[in-house]
Amino acid sequence: MFDLEPVNAIGEKLTNQFSELLEMDLSVESMVQLYFAGLGKIRADLYLTTLFYGREGDRCREAGAYFSACLMTSSAIESLLAVLCLTSQEDVERIPAYKKFRGEGSYEERVLNADFQSYIDVASELGWIPSDFVSSELLDAAIKDFPLMAANLFPTLSEENRRQQLEAFKKNPGIEMLRLLQHMRNLVHGARWVRLRIRIETRSMEADSKFIYVIAFQVMYCLIQTFTNIATAGIEKATALKGALPPEVWKVVREQVESIARSQRSK
Repeated sequence: MFDLEPVNAIGEKLTNQFSELLEMDLSVESMVQLYFAGLGKIRADLYLTTLFYGREGDRCREAGAYFSACLMTSSAIESLLAVLCLTSQEDVERIPAYKKFRGEGSYEERVLNADFQSYIDVASELGWIPSDFVSSELLDAAIKDFPLMAANLFPTLSEENRRQQLEAFKKNPGIEMLRLLQHMRNLVHGARWVRLRIRIETRSMEADSKFIYVIAFQVMYCLIQTFTNIATAGIEKATALKGALPPEVWKVVREQVESIARSQRSK
């Protein structure tokens, strides 16, 4: 099951920082309500989709259906990457990966029409899955088991290609974990198993599914760290702005925040 302690600790830390900034006594619940209000409908709906997939993944895990758990958790991460893209428009628009997004509509439309691979390319270029946040214990286990796992999940690759995979994993484990999740999620297509010659009825597949499920939550932690960094940077900017504004203007800002919090509580 997803360990929420680190997430809760991050939430409490950000709540304290925001409370200090606004000189208000905010609860974590109030902070969450303000967060949803700030997201807007599209991003909030995507975030709720992320939570739905995550809960479904946990139900699959509890039932011992680890492959299905991988599918659901990978979809949760894909939705979370879409939220992150919509939250980081200025950064995303300046990188080459964005030029490969499908469609010609608004930025929001292009993000919503993008596929998992496009999100991975953006995450890779912008460093959204920081490898220094990957658990060293998990990384050691992954590197040790990687050759066998690669042989099971990528049976058509040559030994040289698998060696290159392992080297890429050692060099940038965060983003390579995400690529493994994408590969597993794509096995939702039945013909893909046959085309890639992956054996479905094996004990190794169950073991690999369990391990990749663990990897999925490591990727989730990395993304949460990225969201935390973005939120912290936003609070720092707001703190600087607070010092530059006249007291009466800042008072209006505080009153608006209080009004938003009250309206969210009444829903």
